[in-house]
Amino acid sequence: MTASYFQHVAVLGICVGVIACTSDQIAGPLARKASTTVASINSIPEGYVATPAGLYHSSCVHEIPNGAKVHTSGVVTLASGAVYQIPKCLFSSIPNVPNRLQGDIYAPVDTGWMEFTSASQFGNPFKQITANSIVPTSPPNFYSGQKVYYTFPGLQNDGFIIQPVLQYGYNGLYGGSYWTITSWKCGSVCTHSAPITVSAGHSLAGNVYAYNCSGGNCNWNIQNEDVTTGQATILTVLGDTENYWWATSGAVETYNLNDCEDFPQHAVSYTDVTVYDANYNPETPSWSANYHNRATISPWCGFKVSYTASSVTLAHWAPSIAGTSIMSAGMTCTFTASATEGTPPYTYTWSYTLLNGASGGGYSPSNGSFVLAAQNNMGQVKLSVKATDATGNDATGSKVITFGSSGWSCT
Repeated sequence: MTASYFQHVAVLGICVGVIACTSDQIAGPLARKASTTVASINSIPEGYVATPAGLYHSSCVHEIPNGAKVHTSGVVTLASGAVYQIPKCLFSSIPNVPNRLQGDIYAPVDTGWMEFTSASQFGNPFKQITANSIVPTSPPNFYSGQKVYYTFPGLQNDGFIIQPVLQYGYNGLYGGSYWTITSWKCGSVCTHSAPITVSAGHSLAGNVYAYNCSGGNCNWNIQNEDVTTGQATILTVLGDTENYWWATSGAVETYNLNDCEDFPQHAVSYTDVTVYDANYNPETPSWSANYHNRATISPWCGFKVSYTASSVTLAHWAPSIAGTSIMSAGMTCTFTASATEGTPPYTYTWSYTLLNGASGGGYSPSNGSFVLAAQNNMGQVKLSVKATDATGNDATGSKVITFGSSGWSCT
């Protein structure tokens, strides 16, 4: 049985004989002490953006131009030789996992690391991680707003994380209903490379590696390449004295996703994963799987982590809804649900919400079809179905129906 999301601190060794945990430290994949902490984040505070390391004030997040190098002192040297200084961050960051000490979780889908692998080794820090992946199909019902899906391999310690990131959605700085790749380093501030738009089915190669190391001081390249097009986006960090003792071969992190269909239609996988120790020798880490379990989140989106020594698959699922997307006033149409993951047989329960804010009631009835009668001035309706499998696990899918002029059918 894999460790639950709230048990992973012990798995990572963050508070086991290394760091004395105190009440103002947030335990999680990025265990950073922050003066501002929250139990759970239902919305992104004004002025903040969603990074792959948590919520940072926008003034503390900096894009580093292609060909430039950023020193840990904040000095950026452009390809032309010109230099400028990144200002000190004046705002606290907000950790990217719920406050473990309070244990608050909100539904339907949480903000934070939803599923990931982890491995750590103290005294012999990692100096490189490489991983290949394929850009998955886009989420089927991903609507506008400051919401984002991230996935990545990476290296980190208790204060910093370096990662080649695949993103879908808008994080407050860039992106939208399309895929982008960037490379990130986050600590007291976040720096990232220039985003590149990529497409579903493209091959990606991530490579995070240290070079020119001397006396505990290293330079790092965090590289994310679209192998299909040959484009790459690279963040080069100079003068880094950090030891990165924790690795993930693959993680999924989300912000403000509202239902399971905000996730890609298929699992994301990383292959040919290799990590290297302080002497650049290939390692065989003892990976563990971590994900939100059924007890801590509802609806549960079928999260499942499967891994080998050199690969990981991060799975999730949602039932689909068959039926029209446009109805005319006075029509009565039947919608049918189906699920292909989990353990059959399934039961289905339905609800709908008027997108003008009015509620259509709670989940009902328990069967595979739902009859919806269109009324005047309904505008748009979000129809949702929750599928519960034979083991009690559930996932939720949705469909938006627009009420238009006359002449539409139920098919």
